[in-house]
Amino acid sequence: MKGARRSILILPLVFVVTAFSSFFFYGSYRRMIRYFYRVFTHNKIHLFGKDFLFFPSDYVVVSFGICCVVLVALLFRHRFMQGLYRVLLTLGLFFLCTLLFCYFKSAMALAACTTCKGVLALGFGAIRYDVIFITSVLIALLPLVVMEVIWQVKRKQ
Repeated sequence: MKGARRSILILPLVFVVTAFSSFFFYGSYRRMIRYFYRVFTHNKIHLFGKDFLFFPSDYVVVSFGICCVVLVALLFRHRFMQGLYRVLLTLGLFFLCTLLFCYFKSAMALAACTTCKGVLALGFGAIRYDVIFITSVLIALLPLVVMEVIWQVKRKQ
């Protein structure tokens, strides 16, 4: 009982720490997405304008905090190596989803442009960074949630 109470008290701390950490890495994440857009289209997408988003949106902060809380809560019953494997699986799926999302969205943007003469000019605001981030986080967390539900169903039988 004491361990369960202690683990529940850790979760709000995890939420606060991850919410603050989202402010530090979100600018790098946006640069990474812009880089993927350029690489996947062989520099046929040109981004113009000024990048005025200095901070992540509320949706990004809350979704990242909640997903990290869920991840930590799902890892409580696992040993260190199993937990490390699951965290690495989640991170790998997160970056894979980001890559795939950027690839398909950049290809669709080029395919939809009928008046472009080799180069598509997009403003910084045309890329939906928040949607890419939240979708990638949720898809990356989905296998762990499914494995936990399956484990709970098997345990009750």
